Amino acid sequence: MRYKALSSTLFIDNRQRLASAIPAKSVAIIQSNPVFPANADAHLPYEPSSYILWLTGIQQAHTAVVMFPDAPREEWKEMLFIEKSTPLKALWEGERLSKEGAQEATGIQNVHFIEDLDSVVHQLSSHAENLALVINEHDRSDATELILGKKEAVSWKMRYPLHGIVRLAPIFDALRCIKHSVEIDTLSKACAITKEGFMRTLDMVKEGVYEYEVEAAITETFIRNGCGGHAYQPIIAGGKNACVLHYITNHEKLKDGDLLLMDFGADYAYYSADLSRTIPVNGTFSARQKELYNVCLQVQKECIDIARPGITLQAYQLESKRIMMHALREVGLVKASDEKEALKESHQYFPHGIGHFLGLDTHDVGSRFAELKPGMVLTVEPGIYVREEGIGIRIENDIVVTMDKPNDLMADIPREIEEIEALMAK
Repeated sequence: MRYKALSSTLFIDNRQRLASAIPAKSVAIIQSNPVFPANADAHLPYEPSSYILWLTGIQQAHTAVVMFPDAPREEWKEMLFIEKSTPLKALWEGERLSKEGAQEATGIQNVHFIEDLDSVVHQLSSHAENLALVINEHDRSDATELILGKKEAVSWKMRYPLHGIVRLAPIFDALRCIKHSVEIDTLSKACAITKEGFMRTLDMVKEGVYEYEVEAAITETFIRNGCGGHAYQPIIAGGKNACVLHYITNHEKLKDGDLLLMDFGADYAYYSADLSRTIPVNGTFSARQKELYNVCLQVQKECIDIARPGITLQAYQLESKRIMMHALREVGLVKASDEKEALKESHQYFPHGIGHFLGLDTHDVGSRFAELKPGMVLTVEPGIYVREEGIGIRIENDIVVTMDKPNDLMADIPREIEEIEALMAK
């Protein structure tokens, strides 16, 4: 493990929160993600289930958690199932987590091997009326055939056709939205490492450097600090490439006079940071670049300030669009006087949302129609993309919603023009 293990207190608290939200007489079954094959005899790098991570911190495959909060026997209330280590697996891949190690890491005392899952659930089923199952219900997911958890959910439903089915995803998502203090500390660590990566770019960006060289420097910084790597595919986009919102090829040479838009974040203990900064390749913003950059920065500051409890994420998105529309009108990019038409014009230059929830997933779970509450973490990332000028600007910080002013986890990462130019001049 590259990072210091998170305290089992976090996972115990998370399971207690879930247990209190599971309907009566329901057995909850949460299983790890499958291992996906690649070409020949290879497999894709394993991606742990965020639900299993949230409940236990366990990263290995072939893991399950079963919870039956109102079970008639105490030992049935929460159980962990893990893969049994074998001499062959130990030789090729290393030892699996032992039962004792799993107890210490998670705080779950009743630990079984995964091959016992079916028989244990069968034993519990006669005392339950429902099975509570989770599949990926993220409203931004475009998966149609391969939905994580679907195969397992269908299988359980077929085996117990007379039991009711409880959807766990909405329950999980409402809980995961409100971050534990340990989670906020971990996100802060991810943001601090991300800052280090950004500061390193200020020392190396210049004409003739390739986008992938900048990416490599950031990657090295992340790995050296105990991260799993990037939280998502980094965007290192010079000049016109910045007008491609998810530009990830990162293969072109930086040019004098262009801006460089960078969107990246560290994955620390599986928690994601998400930063965007835009800097001048030659170290100095042109007059036009300054004008547009300052508009984007002012919009971000206003949007951070209004991220308060009570407003829904959807309403927050709409208000941010209005703020950007008025700002773009001031610099002549939006000309319509009618608000509806002006918003359409503005969309050409700001075609994405202001932000998203952040946590174990970069686009973390949570309903856009639920009101913001203290403890929620979101990104604030306005952008201005003027394709005809080859200019793309995005400025993104990660914030924690509080009862008062939001806590900006990236407040110390330079974003003012004067700061950036001074640092690049050193």
